[in-house]
Amino acid sequence: MSFPAIEKVLTQLEAMERQVLSDNIYKQVQTLVKILPDAIDEIKRHKKSKEFKPFNNKTKLCASQLNKTLPLLISVVTNNGVNPSFREIMEFLTEKIRWCLLEVLRVFRGSSCDSDREPSGIFVSSMDYAINHIQNDEPIDDRFKNLLDDLLCQSLTIAKLSSNTDYQEIAVSCKNVLVKFSAMRSNKEKLTIKSLKKELLLSSLENLERKVNTAVLRMYLHVMSESCAPIKTFTTKCLGKKLTPRQPSDLNADIIQMDHYCDQIQTIGNFAVACTESFNMKLKVQCCLASLEFIENYFVPTATAFYMDSTSIVKRNFFKFLAEESQKELKTLQGLLDNIVDSSAFAQVVHDDLTTLSQQIKDSILDGIYNKKDAETFLFRCFRLIKHLHTTDDRLVQDDPKIKEASNELEKSLFTLQYKIQVNLFNQPSMQNLVAEIELILFCVNKITQALNITNSFSFSFSSASRGLRNQVMDDNTGSDTNMNSLEPYLIRVAETPRKLTLFAKTPSKFTPCQPKIDKYSSYNVTDRSGWKPNQVRLAEAFGLVKEMNNEDDSLKTSNSENYDTAYRLEDLEFLDNKITDLRVN
Repeated sequence: MSFPAIEKVLTQLEAMERQVLSDNIYKQVQTLVKILPDAIDEIKRHKKSKEFKPFNNKTKLCASQLNKTLPLLISVVTNNGVNPSFREIMEFLTEKIRWCLLEVLRVFRGSSCDSDREPSGIFVSSMDYAINHIQNDEPIDDRFKNLLDDLLCQSLTIAKLSSNTDYQEIAVSCKNVLVKFSAMRSNKEKLTIKSLKKELLLSSLENLERKVNTAVLRMYLHVMSESCAPIKTFTTKCLGKKLTPRQPSDLNADIIQMDHYCDQIQTIGNFAVACTESFNMKLKVQCCLASLEFIENYFVPTATAFYMDSTSIVKRNFFKFLAEESQKELKTLQGLLDNIVDSSAFAQVVHDDLTTLSQQIKDSILDGIYNKKDAETFLFRCFRLIKHLHTTDDRLVQDDPKIKEASNELEKSLFTLQYKIQVNLFNQPSMQNLVAEIELILFCVNKITQALNITNSFSFSFSSASRGLRNQVMDDNTGSDTNMNSLEPYLIRVAETPRKLTLFAKTPSKFTPCQPKIDKYSSYNVTDRSGWKPNQVRLAEAFGLVKEMNNEDDSLKTSNSENYDTAYRLEDLEFLDNKITDLRVN
């Protein structure tokens, strides 16, 4: 099967690489803009074939990424190379186009794999399967045990990215599931006892699900309230005064924070993908995640280069380009997620979170201390709730007069609080006025929460697959035992499992955008060299060796998200069973 339009674009990309510094490059870009739509149309035609239907998600995602690249290419042609970072931007765009086209060719030419079929968001589907397994009275056997192992690893991976409180809640819930499962596998008992233990296991799984859902909602609140904070941190440092000689290591803490932030974004997005039935919505979210994923490969090396040479116009402009693209994708992603997140559950999480934060602010003020950062965080999280209520397409929310009234009241109070935060508070009366305003805002948030709960009680209940981050928040006691030895094998597995990416391979941050990426050839079978030139074979083999060496270096390991490779099973199940037995005895 031939793909002339795709091959033509790949040939054009090679020609552009050879002429990137010549005057003819602008004509080459114009040619690329003209022929790229033909390649996109070719992908759309072939993906309709029955043999490629299982990989519809991957091919559509690649086509969407190519569509997003077109306006940027047109902008480059329109500006006719005025941007000083023209070369860097073109390398960024052409690498993205090449990657997408090679991924499509890999699928179309029969080198697809299971990961190309599977959409993001494994936790929700795994939990649904486990609960259905128990409800349908299917055997609690080794197969279910493997599923449970996977589920606990996914839960703990999400927990590691969550707040400390949510981490503890999820860890305790995971331990509770292990104890209930251990009780299920004990010696023969009466049918009534077995049935009771099965109900207890089901209850513990549902409780774990609620804790994870709450953690993801809180993560969504925290991350999206200040979605551009990591980018602003890098910008501030790069543009700051050079009081001392700069070193790349100055950014180490910020890079770690950025990696954590990117993992959180991917986790939230993947979770949301599993919570909607709309394929169009899934694709849009995944497209945003893939775009952010690709920018992530370039952002840290570019920020580091700009930090070390902040007077360079080329480095400054390329950093600005990446920052603007990130902000654009984050804004789009927020709008999409607001139409997936369940408003009632989200409002409840916001209310609980703000209650805790407001108490911290009040305690500090009682001690004569005003923490402006906490007050600003409180304000940003309130605005995130307002933004969600304005954006969601849920008619039950948009058409409810009580919710509208409470939202307007909240918005007015927030602008008052915003003014008071900007004024320096030097005396106790002004601090107490701030506390009074915070109390009024909490009252408004509570009114919204109550109105949403009443509205939802008269609506259809949405399942995990159809609407929202499922299950409203419930305050269940899972026990106070903090002995987590039984979770140690799962935590080890979580630490050793890399993040499963939406589309693009992650490049270690030590490589700069202008250097070749070791993952470029890693997705393809090096032994299948038909049509490869000798130098391409040698290059792929060399990159394969470098990748193996880098995988052994802990400094290059990527962070985790809730997705993982199910092939990594716990080899020592006997050890785990012994641990669970010890738990029961203790």
